Amino acid sequence: MTATKVRLIAGPRRAHHGGFLAGTFLVRAPAAIARGGDGGGGEVRAAGSCGAGASSDLRLRSRDGGIRVRFQVEHARSGAAWRVVLVQDRRVVWRGRARNRAGSFELERTLRDLPGADRVTARAWGPAGVTCAAAATLPG
Repeated sequence: MTATKVRLIAGPRRAHHGGFLAGTFLVRAPAAIARGGDGGGGEVRAAGSCGAGASSDLRLRSRDGGIRVRFQVEHARSGAAWRVVLVQDRRVVWRGRARNRAGSFELERTLRDLPGADRVTARAWGPAGVTCAAAATLPG
């Protein structure tokens, strides 16, 4: 290892408020809880957060050893191109583009069902910097 050439400046010591920060994150994070835990047909729905009058919805459904993901974004501007990313357990599993037709677009993908609970996050970037995000956890 080599030494860093960046000078480190000691600042004033601050009290750690980890509990407050974690509590704030849990309140603000768009998440959902599963409904219908019958073992093979669990389903989760989560409303996402968007800017500029857009809205989003994320749906996860456990089916045939996989997870069916449906991400829908509604926005007034028709014909706009959106960049979309799906993340499963902190790994990008799909990245692509979607075109807004008649004020909305819907993206459907099937992901592998990993052992344990699966956290899926969908994020979309649209016209004029509009961003939508939704996240949900499907219990294992």
